[in-house]
Amino acid sequence: MGALSELAELYFGGPTRTRVRDVTVTAAAALEVLPEDPDRVAWAMQNRAANFGTYDHTPGVTTAIGFRLAASVGFASKDYRVDGESTGYAVFARQDTADGTWHIEETIRTTGERPPAALTR
Repeated sequence: MGALSELAELYFGGPTRTRVRDVTVTAAAALEVLPEDPDRVAWAMQNRAANFGTYDHTPGVTTAIGFRLAASVGFASKDYRVDGESTGYAVFARQDTADGTWHIEETIRTTGERPPAALTR
């Protein structure tokens, strides 16, 4: 285990793993791009499509309801230290006019232990 692994284990109260994938988000209907996961401590996603997209914690996300991500460079992230338990909530996404690829990365804590109180600031 390297220094970064050891620091992450101290910070999150246990070991973590990273889950990375590309997802095709459609314009036809909202898609669950992040399933609910109470062990997820952080996530980041980028809209790599040629048109705008929208995401939210509700499956009713539309182009008018939710958080907008710009075409090609739109980026969003959550971290439990800032966003609390909503970091583990499901996330749904939808493209404006044509299907497109979103790149998603999650950090998952792989133990049931809680982070030490001194490290949750």
